[in-house]
Amino acid sequence: MKNFMMARGAEKIVTTCVKVQPGEEVLIITEVEKFSIAESLAAAAYAKGGHVIISVIEPRMQDSAEPPQAIAEAMKQSDIFICVVGKSITHTHAVKDAITNGSRGVVLTQFSENMLVRGGIECDFEYAKLECKAVAAAMAGAKNLLLTSPGGTHLRYSAEGRRGNSLYCMVEKGELTVEQGKALNEELKHNIKKTVKENVNVSVKPTSPEELDELLEKMTPEQIEALKERLNAMEGEQSETEQQPDEEL
Repeated sequence: MKNFMMARGAEKIVTTCVKVQPGEEVLIITEVEKFSIAESLAAAAYAKGGHVIISVIEPRMQDSAEPPQAIAEAMKQSDIFICVVGKSITHTHAVKDAITNGSRGVVLTQFSENMLVRGGIECDFEYAKLECKAVAAAMAGAKNLLLTSPGGTHLRYSAEGRRGNSLYCMVEKGELTVEQGKALNEELKHNIKKTVKENVNVSVKPTSPEELDELLEKMTPEQIEALKERLNAMEGEQSETEQQPDEEL
């Protein structure tokens, strides 16, 4: 019964999100526990004339772990790939290479059967695309942005020098549903690291000889030289203290 109810959501992903065309090769990467979802997507893609391949992989141990090499090659050669997995393989070389090679893909990480029946899947993605692009265009390069909500959110920030980023669950050739967001995240992480480096001083206190060794290995030659000078100065101060006569009581 659940497979029957998932049909409508599967058809929307195939028709609206990735736009399967007759004769296109559609690769669905999944796991045993997600196989029912993969089957619904496969049926929908087949109904549109797609050549469907379902590849079942062993669940990854952690997010961003690469899929098997054979799967990576299949993704690269596909016209469309759909990932229905528990641990994300989004930020992997396999996905990046597939997109670069012209494939288009959607990622359904931690997707459940119910999510293919109701909830976000009921969204009008074509309409959402217009709204998302309009908001992204309005925010792009803005010097002052204010985000508020009925719950009390009051966040003021700047997007100066940054492009607008819109994700609306629809992809064209050479695109991924999260690829643009990934690029923006990399930019933001770079800016955060730069800001922290310029404005934040971190004091690390090793609690064991092993941690001290690890800390020393990470130090630059300049930092090591400064440490030597500091140790020499401390030794000099200690020697002077030891040479001073005891005070008479």
